[in-house]
Amino acid sequence: MNAVPFDTLKLAQSLEAAGLAPPVAAGTAVALAEAMTNSDLATKADLALLESNLIRRIEASDARHDARFDAQDAAMNARFAAQQTEMNTRFDAQQTYMDTRFDAQDAAINARFDAQQAAMDTRFATQQADINLKHATQVTSIAALSQAIDAKLELLRRDMTIKLGTMMFVAVGVILAAMRFMPHP
Repeated sequence: MNAVPFDTLKLAQSLEAAGLAPPVAAGTAVALAEAMTNSDLATKADLALLESNLIRRIEASDARHDARFDAQDAAMNARFAAQQTEMNTRFDAQQTYMDTRFDAQDAAINARFDAQQAAMDTRFATQQADINLKHATQVTSIAALSQAIDAKLELLRRDMTIKLGTMMFVAVGVILAAMRFMPHP
């Protein structure tokens, strides 16, 4: 059961002091307290809990994305290292073989090696650009999610303020109506 946001005894005493009969004053205070405790209003504690849960979820999502990016980066580095080792081994063997051949063929082999190195540089640059694009997309997605959550929290706060104002207006109306129909001494 939710706590009543006001002192019912003090309200009843104030109504009695205003001229209402003690049973009517007590009944009005109890009715108002029941109306306010049975309503489904979010408290500051509820909003704080919701905010902390959302922050925890966003941080967990960030951690998961960071772990995925780190794993992908490590895998790409391992693949690049393996490719580099394989290419170095192949080129070293090829260079040894070519050294035994005619000096005239040395220029052709160097040109071929340069072309292959340029192709690998282009390929690595393309893969790095793809990684950077995926990272930027994830960062944008997280920022958009954060903005959407902030907007929803603002709407929730606004709705709760309107509901509380409406309930206070109704409560004052009930008290005034009760005072109007009560006999005055």
